[in-house]
Amino acid sequence: MGDALTWTCIAVLPNIRADDPVEGGRIALASALDGRVAAAVTRHPSLGDFLSRFYDTHNNRITPSALLWDTAIESDLPPFDAVCSSATPWPCLTSCLHGLAR
Repeated sequence: MGDALTWTCIAVLPNIRADDPVEGGRIALASALDGRVAAAVTRHPSLGDFLSRFYDTHNNRITPSALLWDTAIESDLPPFDAVCSSATPWPCLTSCLHGLAR
């Protein structure tokens, strides 16, 4: 996998708390506190401003997760299914994986 400077934030997921990163080759799900996200914020300061604007219903700050793409491996945009995988509801995903989908 590439170094922190080659990762690009392609989606922000405020409803997912990622204490530990989940990586799969050229795509990763990580906390906004992850070094790869920090490097992306350095390159794009408005991303940092955006990431700091998430609060819950009790006005407590939320640290969102970010879906990251490693641009060092391939310069094209990530496949559509990689982006959609971040939005698949967990019950639906587990049902599909265990053959319970109707």
